[in-house]
Amino acid sequence: MSVARRSLQIVAVIATLVIGVASMAVIVTQTTWFKEWLRGFIVRQAEDYVNGRLSIGRLDGNLFFGVELEDVDVTMTSGSTSPSSVSRRRPRGGRSRS
Repeated sequence: MSVARRSLQIVAVIATLVIGVASMAVIVTQTTWFKEWLRGFIVRQAEDYVNGRLSIGRLDGNLFFGVELEDVDVTMTSGSTSPSSVSRRRPRGGRSRS
């Protein structure tokens, strides 16, 4: 077997593996399991940066064309005994899912 042929086979195997891994990543990011994991990850990471508590009710959409967050609630602890709450809901007239 020539060196050129062997090199071509190695490049073909590597390209196939890269395309396979990329395809699996695209498929996995569309699953409900991944979206729930990502929602939890965002909430956990926010604990380090938000002086309070972040909760996200639902994460929808996809990572390529836009992510939609529903029932986002930020409860700030500003040193007072009663936390203040800021809530953002889906605006009326938004897309409805059936």
